[in-house]
Amino acid sequence: MQWDLYESMAEFDIQKVFRQVDNELKKAYFQSRVPDMKIDWKTVGKNNINPLFEAFKNLPTEQREKVSQEMNDVFDISINKASGPVIHNLVKLFELQTPADFEDWTLPNKSMWILINGSDEVKKRIFRYTEVDSISERFWLKVSLQGECSGKITYTGEQMSALRETISAFVFRHTGHGKQCIIDHVERDDMGEECFFVYYDKPHRIIPQWNENGFSWDVDHASSEMVFVFDYVRNELRIRAKAFDRAKRTLLCQTWADIMRGASLDQSSFRSKLYDIDDFIYREKSHLPLELVNVFSTFEVSFIDVDLDGSGKERLTYNHKDGDVYDRLDTLYSNQALVRGLAEVRKIKFRVRLNPRFKFNRDMVIYFSGDHTDLYSKNEAVRQTLADAFETLGVIQSPVMDVINGAADERNKVAV
Repeated sequence: MQWDLYESMAEFDIQKVFRQVDNELKKAYFQSRVPDMKIDWKTVGKNNINPLFEAFKNLPTEQREKVSQEMNDVFDISINKASGPVIHNLVKLFELQTPADFEDWTLPNKSMWILINGSDEVKKRIFRYTEVDSISERFWLKVSLQGECSGKITYTGEQMSALRETISAFVFRHTGHGKQCIIDHVERDDMGEECFFVYYDKPHRIIPQWNENGFSWDVDHASSEMVFVFDYVRNELRIRAKAFDRAKRTLLCQTWADIMRGASLDQSSFRSKLYDIDDFIYREKSHLPLELVNVFSTFEVSFIDVDLDGSGKERLTYNHKDGDVYDRLDTLYSNQALVRGLAEVRKIKFRVRLNPRFKFNRDMVIYFSGDHTDLYSKNEAVRQTLADAFETLGVIQSPVMDVINGAADERNKVAV
């Protein structure tokens, strides 16, 4: 199972799984999956997993890879804090006959028991639900729907096709890929929610791989993902689509609401943030896209004011006079138990110089916070050029009503 989470997961270690899972469960697993594996289980213990590890390494390639894949699933579930409540709710939902003391078991043991005894649907839901529940509130864009559109309903095939085709066209229009697109609809009756996992193709990379023919450089066909979650009790929709800025995510929400519920978005639920600067916590965001390379001869982040974990409790400021801003951020986040993706950029300054063709040969410092900028006080001769550039960078957001009104256009473009 590949996780598309937004905080780094620990690296899989099959020996760690063998140590964490009780012997009786390991034995039950291997007897169900590899009944002819030769091993004396009396020699295996939590502190002596070497006989099991050696037996695993001696399995035929196909069996060894299957076991490794399933142990990776156990590992991923075990290290995910969201897994405990999810397993608890699914046991109740599917009325699974678990051992009497199951609630007191460790996550690795619960995960192994589910792997052995759970249906494919239970396993699928564990991964889907924990994926959603693991995403910090910080990463969701949440909006409310307007009108009487709450409650659980059954969607038609036409609705699902329209959603898939519209999102595919939207992604292609803005990224140049996304022609291949599928949607996995998963219900969460215990939470009053439903999830829509959207998978679409992304640019292929050539990566080193081992396959049946040995080592080679092959095409990586991994997909990108976005997730919609609709709370049909509270009438709230949230989206995680890390490839798109706030304006485009809002447009995607309106598109979903229009197609699936015949509704519009409640404007009062929007965040009032005018300028989207949070992604500049990452160095890559400060790299100019191709269309701006010929606009600026100099473009750098010269100052940043950061709320380190989004809680408001700890803030730091870095100035380019003290050294490269991103070098200092890299050091900070590598040495502390902080998640960079949770940070909130409160204020940022850019030192820029336009390309000589604009005939404005001087450095400028432009600042942005969530609600303010001094860009519009700059020289009138270059003000619009600067505004267009920062809109391309995703800093200047489209007005909310422009976004809402644009959803119908997206559907019309698909129909043409």
